[in-house]
This record gives sequence, structure tokens and C-alpha cells, in this order.
Amino acid sequence: MTSLSVVPSGDQQGRRPDAVDRLFDFSLDMLGTASEAGFFTRLNPAWERTLGWTAEELMSKPYIFFVHPDDVDATLEFAAHGVEAGATAVPLENRYRTRDGGYRWIRWVSVLEAGVWYFVARAVTAAKAAQIDSDQDASVLRAILESVADGLYVTDCAGALTFINPAGVRLLGYESADELLGQGPHATFHHMHREGATYGVDDCPLTMVRTSGHPIHVDEDGFCRKDGTAVAVSYSSAPVTLRDGRGSVVAFRDITEQKRRELRTRRELEALSWVGRIRDALEEHRYVLYAQPIVSVATGETIHHELLVWMVSPAGGVIAPGAFLPVAEAHGLIQEIDREVFKMAMVYAGAGHRVAVNLSADSLSEPGLFRYVETQLVANAVDPTLVVFEVTETALIHNEGVAQVFIENVRRLACGVALDDFGTGYGSFRYLKHLPVSMLKIDQEFVQDLEGEASQINRHVIEAIVTLARDMGQKTVAEGVETESTLQIIRELGVDYAQGYHFARPAPADDVYAATKPRERPDAPGSRPEGP
Repeated sequence: MTSLSVVPSGDQQGRRPDAVDRLFDFSLDMLGTASEAGFFTRLNPAWERTLGWTAEELMSKPYIFFVHPDDVDATLEFAAHGVEAGATAVPLENRYRTRDGGYRWIRWVSVLEAGVWYFVARAVTAAKAAQIDSDQDASVLRAILESVADGLYVTDCAGALTFINPAGVRLLGYESADELLGQGPHATFHHMHREGATYGVDDCPLTMVRTSGHPIHVDEDGFCRKDGTAVAVSYSSAPVTLRDGRGSVVAFRDITEQKRRELRTRRELEALSWVGRIRDALEEHRYVLYAQPIVSVATGETIHHELLVWMVSPAGGVIAPGAFLPVAEAHGLIQEIDREVFKMAMVYAGAGHRVAVNLSADSLSEPGLFRYVETQLVANAVDPTLVVFEVTETALIHNEGVAQVFIENVRRLACGVALDDFGTGYGSFRYLKHLPVSMLKIDQEFVQDLEGEASQINRHVIEAIVTLARDMGQKTVAEGVETESTLQIIRELGVDYAQGYHFARPAPADDVYAATKPRERPDAPGSRPEGP
């Protein structure tokens, strides 16, 4: 049975005073007695008012007959371990069938005395329904909080975490909520600004929500994960009134992927804006060449200059190639720029200056490039030995067959060909077997760390390249030489030429060549093809 209550037992002869009988009959509670055999033995009128059955009907069958099937086991278990008189009464709740076929929740409190159950019961259907609804609401809320992808936590009036959902635990890099409960968010994962500067707990926006009582929303901030890494988040926080003060509720979201998408979109938009600027500069011939010297390691003499293209803005400022060349390559404009560069370079070469020009992958794989080169050489009366083409392994991979034909053709004209960024690609040495290049430009990755941790490995790589180049009749250039000590090392390693800030930064070609006397007969090593 369920919640039962004791009915006074009367005098020692079992007689009940009239006042007690009257109280028994008129009580709003459901009073009664039952035998250990499982039958009601006396019931007051409140039973009929509550369930619809008469007392005689209820007492004619074992009381378990009226109990809801799902509550039978619990009721029998309770009856089997009766509560003796003088012991603390234990409540029980179960459902009793009504005369119309429904069920009502009944709460009992009972005691067993001298083989007789004494009980008081009360219908709690409305309260039970409210409790069930509340439990269901709590269950649904719990399921929502545990299944949402966003993190959510609650702090008490002291600022300590009292709840955090599984998503929040995962986003912060912890194994379980137990590691975070009782901790303060500021000290644990939110103690610095997005840009990295720390701030005090009183200046923390999330702390201010609890102290000021005003909700906030922050589009971009950072939380610290358990492993010390930062995660970009957006969050909303609102104050919540608790029994002992004011706490807060915080919902937060990992926006790392969102930031990546925004960055990608921004870059794409920037690239599109550059496309128009590149086209305008081509149409208006707003490109200029800068020159950087390539110097003999042995003599310090400038052998020739590598030409680099810069853009001139409409306002007259110059824009470095790194800002626009990647966009030009990605949007099919690099061939036009390469042709423009070569055309401008021929002016300097026509005046007797040695020049080195870079060719992109798209240009190198263009079948009509050689015809254009030949036409420009003739139109500007340029000695081909004054021209060196610099190509990278990436450009060769793009269309190796066409590239090989171009290189063989310009070598027959007596132009030089330098393999740029040599040593960084898996196929660098393979190309030397069948491409008639005249010069190897050792990538600055090996040159700039000749005195650091990787110095011994880099020296071995450079020695191997120098030995291979000499065996094949080629010259070597060390890129990225920035100090005198680096120059001394590559000199000891046998490198022929050097290029880098130690000698000069790229400068306007007009100024460089104005101060450089052209030679009547070019004789730069590697500028002439092998053979007759």
C-alpha cells in the first residue's frame, strides 16, 4: 500500500470513543484499517467520495485487486516489510482504480500494530500529475542541454560553476564536468582578452553580468582550453536570480570554423578586387621593374640582376609583387604580366645589361611563349647571352613536356636558364638529367640556417649541390645571403654566386642600370650553352 497514517486505537478493550468515531466518519482524509491477510477491515466515507466504490465493495476483495498493475510489486513489497508502531512512518504512493475505470494516485502513511494496519491516505492525483509533468519537463530540458552542440554553464552567486553541459565540457577540452564544477570561469578558462592581454576578474565581461545584472552578447572572444590552447568563441550571458543571490547563465559557441570561412571569404573578395586592379595596371602600363644583383662570391663583381615586377598604384605608390602575383596566377592573368615584364626587360638588355627574368608555370607551359621571346629579342636587338630565364620546379611540373621544349629552344639561342629554389622539391635532381639548365639557385631554406641547429645538414646539402653542378658544367647561386659570415661559409663550400640583402635589396631598375656600365660582350658564366 501507499502512504498510511495511524488511527488512534481506543482504550485497551478496543472500544473507540464516540468523538473518535465521529472524527473517523467525517474526516476528509481516507482513514481505515486492514488485516495482514490483505483485506480492508474498516474504511471511512472519504474512500467512496474519492474512488466511487462503497466501503463494502472495497472490503469484499483483497486491496491489491484495486491497485494499478504497475504498482502491485511495490505495494506488496511495502506490505511485507510493515512499519511497527512507534517506528517512523514511511509514505508510499500508488494508483488505485476508481469505479469508473480510471486510476487516482493515493499517498499513504501506515503503521502495523498487533497484526492490524492503521492508515491515513489522501488522493494526490493533481499533485502527482504536476510532479510527473515537472519530471518530464526536467527530463526534456536535460535531454536538450545534453544534446545541443553549444556549450552552456551556470554559475552561482559566488561565480562558481554549478552546471555545465557535455558540449561545454568537450569544447573546453575536459574529460568530465566534475573537473569544472565549483571552479570560477575567469580563473579557469576566461582570463584574457581576445588579443592575448590578461585582465582582472572585476573587468571580465562574464563576471560583470553577475555583478551588474545586465545581459550581454559578445560576437568574438576567446576561451582557454584545458591544454592551454585558445578557442575562438561567441557567447551570450544573462543574470539569474537564485535563493542566495544572483548567478548567471552563459551559452557559448566555438566559432573557429566560422572565422575560417569569414577569412576565406574576405580573401576571395580581396582577390577579386585585385583582379580589377591588375587588369587596370596592365591596360595603363603601370608596372615597373626592380633589380637585385647576383654577385660573384670570389670577386664581389655583379654578374647580372634579377628583375622583379612591382605595380604602380594610381596614386603613384609602388606595390610589392607578393601582394598581386598570387592573385594573377590564380585568375589567369600571370601570362600577360610575364610578357609585360619580358618586354620591359628587353629594353635594359637592348642597352647591353645582363638581366634575369622569372617565368611562371602558366607562361612556361604556353606553346607560343618561345615565339614571343624570339620576336622581342629581335625587335630590341638583344644579344641572347644577356638574358637568363629563371624557372622553378613547380613551373616544370605544371607541363614538363612543353617546358622542356621551351628550355631547349632558348638554350639554342644562347640564353641562360636557371633552376630556381633548387633542392626543395622531390624532383629537383631528376630534372638535371634531361633539362639543359645552366645555373642552380640554391633555395634560401638551406642558406639562411648555416649557423643554426640545422647548419651541418644544410652544409652537406649545399656541398652535394655544388659537386653535382660542377660535374654537369653548371654554376650555383646561393639565395638569401644576409650576413658576411654566411657569405664566408658558402665561399668555403664552393658556391659560385650569391644573392641577398647582404649585397642589396631590390631597387628600381632604372636607378640600378643608370649606375651600371653595360658590357660590350657578355661573358657571364652559364650564359652560353655547352658545345660549339
